[in-house]
Amino acid sequence: MGAKNNHPKPSGISLALIAACLVAGMPFVTTYLGLRDFDVDPRVPRWQAIMSLPLFFFLVFPIILIILFAIRRRCLHPLLRSVLVLAPALLLTMPGLIESLVSPKKPDVPFAERMGCPIPSDASGFKAWFSHSPGESTYMFTFHCSTESTELLLAAKAYKLDENPSMLDPEIGQYFQLPIGGLPLPKGWPNPKTWQGLRFYASDVPGGYRYLLTDGAGSRVFILAGDT
Repeated sequence: MGAKNNHPKPSGISLALIAACLVAGMPFVTTYLGLRDFDVDPRVPRWQAIMSLPLFFFLVFPIILIILFAIRRRCLHPLLRSVLVLAPALLLTMPGLIESLVSPKKPDVPFAERMGCPIPSDASGFKAWFSHSPGESTYMFTFHCSTESTELLLAAKAYKLDENPSMLDPEIGQYFQLPIGGLPLPKGWPNPKTWQGLRFYASDVPGGYRYLLTDGAGSRVFILAGDT
């Protein structure tokens, strides 16, 4: 007689729950790994996790049920059984995890694409922030640089000075931390509304918006760039 397998066998329900946690939890891991050079809007991974749930229930879970049905009478080692049942979730989530590890997104690419020029070579204290919602991606950048570099940024996209921006309006400005109402100021970032001699520039961009804020000396820069 063959030796009886005494290893505990995880139930199909527990494996399905682990698969659900993998599918719904992996967006948090891949977002913060793949965007580790950015401050990330915490709503991004939460939204991606919510969007992954239908994918689990309508794709991964039915395949798991088929696998459980196919191996129900087979005497498999518990580890092999677990791997087989979790395979659909692993195949769905592992490519994104690997990509976030080996090819993280760098701020210089979205900066150059949206500003029409690279990050100034003399930029210091550089910070980048990213947010994404259905139909819209938003980037923020802030840094110190020379006045000459700021002038080059303004010229690249033909920015125009706005003399009366809403965020500086005496009445409604209290509700605006940034040029777009409702957008939060990233934690630990400088608040441009406190800058001496704040100047507010905007550029007309089809399918998006670009705002560039500087202090009176033009050495402190805060950029808000969105694609809709």
